[in-house]
Amino acid sequence: ILALIVLATMLLGLCGCDALEEIFESDPKTFSKGSFSITLNEDFKKGDADTYENSYAFYESEYVHVMVMHESYEELEIEEDDCTLDDYIEAMLDANNRTGANVKEDGDCKYITYSNLEDGETMFYKVYFYKGAEGFYTVNFITPMDNLDQYAEKFEQWAESVDVG
Repeated sequence: ILALIVLATMLLGLCGCDALEEIFESDPKTFSKGSFSITLNEDFKKGDADTYENSYAFYESEYVHVMVMHESYEELEIEEDDCTLDDYIEAMLDANNRTGANVKEDGDCKYITYSNLEDGETMFYKVYFYKGAEGFYTVNFITPMDNLDQYAEKFEQWAESVDVG
């Protein structure tokens, strides 16, 4: 039995941590509100949207928060065709004093990244922007900087799952 345990440990060591991570990967879990939906995983639960001022929806796990902001065309007092996603992103960056932020593209998704010191801990933010049938959505993925390597690919995967109708 001891020989089998040693052999199994060696094989898992050769396979690497990625193999172990796949074995223990959480199942997908989709959250929806209005015409917005996102697929995260079962580690997340719906949080209190009031956690972040003016958020539309909020989802949380032990190490990641996902904050969703929504501005309808009606609230913005515009028609859908009056403003492109790029126009909206520029206006959002200006309104939040992030005019120097570099907007990047990941497939069909546009995003920015930044970090901020909060309560003595550096937090990493990856913020995606979407244009939907009812308005604009901003999805913030937030995690302590120490966890960035663990969640960077997941943020991309989760961002690609967003549907804004």
